[in-house]
Amino acid sequence: MRSLNLSSTRPQRGLLPAVVLALFLMVALRPGPAAALGNTPPGLPPQVLDAGFSHSCALTATGAVDCWGDNFNGQGTGQTGPYSEVSVGGNHNCALTPAGAADCWGSDSFGEGTDQPGPYTQLSAGSYHTCGLTPAGAADCWGDNFSGKADDQPGPYTQLSAGNNHNCGLTPAGAADCWGSDSFGEGTDQPGPYIQVSAGGFHTCALTPAGAVDCWGGDSSGQATDMPGPYTQVSAGSYHTCALTTTGAADCWGNNSYGRADDQPGPYTQVSAGANHTCALTPTGAADCWGLDGSGQATDQAGPYRPYEPNEPNDSAGTATPLGYEEVVRNQFVGLAGDADYYTFYAFTGEQFVVGLEAASIGSDLDPVLTLYDTDGTTVLEINDDSNGLDSRLSFTLPAEGYYYLQVRDYDALTAGGPRYFYNLSIRPHSIYVSPTGKGTVGTVSATPQDILRYDSNTGIWSMWLDGSDVGITKALTAFARLPGGDWLLVFKANQTTPAGVFTPWDIARFTPSSMGETTAGTFSWHFDGSDVGLTTSGEKIDALDWTQQLITPNTLMISTSGTMKVPGPGGTLKAQDEDVVLFELLVTGANTIGDWVPFFDGTVVPGMKGEDLSALDWDYDTGVFHTGITGSFKIGGVSGSGKDILVLTPDAAPGGYSASRISLSSLGFNLQIGGFETD
Repeated sequence: MRSLNLSSTRPQRGLLPAVVLALFLMVALRPGPAAALGNTPPGLPPQVLDAGFSHSCALTATGAVDCWGDNFNGQGTGQTGPYSEVSVGGNHNCALTPAGAADCWGSDSFGEGTDQPGPYTQLSAGSYHTCGLTPAGAADCWGDNFSGKADDQPGPYTQLSAGNNHNCGLTPAGAADCWGSDSFGEGTDQPGPYIQVSAGGFHTCALTPAGAVDCWGGDSSGQATDMPGPYTQVSAGSYHTCALTTTGAADCWGNNSYGRADDQPGPYTQVSAGANHTCALTPTGAADCWGLDGSGQATDQAGPYRPYEPNEPNDSAGTATPLGYEEVVRNQFVGLAGDADYYTFYAFTGEQFVVGLEAASIGSDLDPVLTLYDTDGTTVLEINDDSNGLDSRLSFTLPAEGYYYLQVRDYDALTAGGPRYFYNLSIRPHSIYVSPTGKGTVGTVSATPQDILRYDSNTGIWSMWLDGSDVGITKALTAFARLPGGDWLLVFKANQTTPAGVFTPWDIARFTPSSMGETTAGTFSWHFDGSDVGLTTSGEKIDALDWTQQLITPNTLMISTSGTMKVPGPGGTLKAQDEDVVLFELLVTGANTIGDWVPFFDGTVVPGMKGEDLSALDWDYDTGVFHTGITGSFKIGGVSGSGKDILVLTPDAAPGGYSASRISLSSLGFNLQIGGFETD
């Protein structure tokens, strides 16, 4: 029996969500700081909340720093900023300005609280010293240099964490490179690989890609005990450690004096273990603290502090959110100053797309800038600021096959962000092609069932694409598909005479155009003779068609018929109904067709689809999404529509394995019944 082989030279799209999921486990929910002691890697959400010796600080939505607890050295005094992150030391704090400078206050006994020009991409304040990460990945440190903890290091590092008397940097390979005190083994290098490191009092903990916590150094109270997790963030305090579970609970271990290591149900988006207390950030931006409260450092704070962004982690090309074909993502946020959100999609050579970014037009404070990056994630192909009022729009043709990247940010990228900075992002093919089942006017175009109309997503204008009367088409088109290079596959409702011969409703003609549009010209040839491979006149008329080169053979047809299909299949007769899709492996094209039939899509698995008739078909190999037309009114997967709508079936874990949605072509000005449908 021939089996369906889904392998191809193209990367499997199904791999990307798995990669993104793995990256999510690495960086989701604000991996971050330890007591005075840790921070998040560049490209991840900045440090919002941090607990120190006897005070705590958090970053407000406007970029100000709000502090509570001990203020003997001025460390508990708030600052107006604006800042993009804050790090709390023993008795001092440092915050990152939009220009990348370190603005420090509180104790300056050893120079630990001295401002530094930078620029830095991350700061981490230790007990009596501070370190900043330069754009080149070097560690620039100042303050008390006991045991060499304030020695500069060349790196390069992706993250820094300053502890009591030692520091650790995370190398690009995920190793923990530590320097300073190593009295208890806390400063011993570790090969990893790790995705986050947190330096504590006399121990260090790091998060593995699988979400386990690996600790080393002083373990007098069990604070350096390894934990299996899985966790999404770890924070090492003086004598205790806390980590966030995948559900956002705070799981703590080590010395529990004052209740500082008590587990908390949360949910939280960030946790920070201090000297004798712990604080965590709720999804609504409140600070929930526990442990020693002698100076008010563990007093809960209502905030709100900068909320966790719903769409994180997607702050770099490496953690970009995948976009499906014809997908719209809604209610996303540039939630933090300096934030940029990344998305990725797959395209073939020469494919055309339009990307729209709605913000100002829907009442957002975001002044969006939209950038398209090449397959390397760094080379800028196109950038747009204002093409639709303050909103952005890109129309482009892709130069090569591969994954491309989109970046969304505010025009004032360093300082703007917050809950009012929301947006919708859509990606759609440049063109939509539709054939009607009856006569009518679409926009300003008079159409018949012998025509194919084109909708330009860039201009919003309908035009004639294939004028059937120009090339002698007299019978209605029931299905069509576009081939690479510009040829078209056509199926007719009744016997159609052409210079290449007579095509029946179970045949597929190939039209090679010399011109398209209002003056259509070209030649016909045979692509598929249904009678050669088992299709007959017994109701097996092709009424939905697509073509793909990613399945089985370089020329694979996707076919649905009206009426029951009975064709020679693997192991015997292959049967399919109106709602099903089968594959035909085209081994030899033309008037003498040779190939094999293979089952592909059983429509009965989708609730409500049994007995319906597919009237159009456009399948996206990249996502597995079906765009289908349905004859007459329908209610499928809880979605109602008519023959004027496109039913979208997206693979997921729902009953039937697909979730349903609807695209109304009438919203684009097409008010006729759909005969065929295609995008590019």
